[in-house]
Amino acid sequence: MSLKRASIGPSALGKIRALVRSSGTRETGGPMVGFVTDEHELVIADVAGPGQNGKCMPFNVTVDGEHSQRFCDLAYRNSGGKFDFVGDWHCHPSICIRPSEGDRQAMKLLADTPGLVPNPVSLIYSSFLRVFRIYEWVEPAQRLIVVPHRRLRRDP
Repeated sequence: MSLKRASIGPSALGKIRALVRSSGTRETGGPMVGFVTDEHELVIADVAGPGQNGKCMPFNVTVDGEHSQRFCDLAYRNSGGKFDFVGDWHCHPSICIRPSEGDRQAMKLLADTPGLVPNPVSLIYSSFLRVFRIYEWVEPAQRLIVVPHRRLRRDP
């Protein structure tokens, strides 16, 4: 089932922008937590950075898996089970907000990982344009589709 829309809270978007600013000309990124409503809208509630053992390089980012797991577990506990892992985010230090082949492979890996969401999402932020696009991995077609999105005025 595909998402109809996605929303992101101001705190999550603010964290993304701060992490992107601090990364300079390197990519950065991390996990996202949130939930899907009965109306098939994804609500992105919070994000984290790459973690202490993450690697931010000019054209890719490797996120610390243990850091991501701790972040998602804590969000799940603190929200009473409402917020869970929904996908990842990363920036492109250019005007491009289209997924690269590496981005597609990462999304396929997330989709194929048992226990994770079957249709993960990826938010790609252009540090040059300061805009983002949200993609959903759709099975069985194994492709990324653009999800219309909006910014929430309040955090979920």
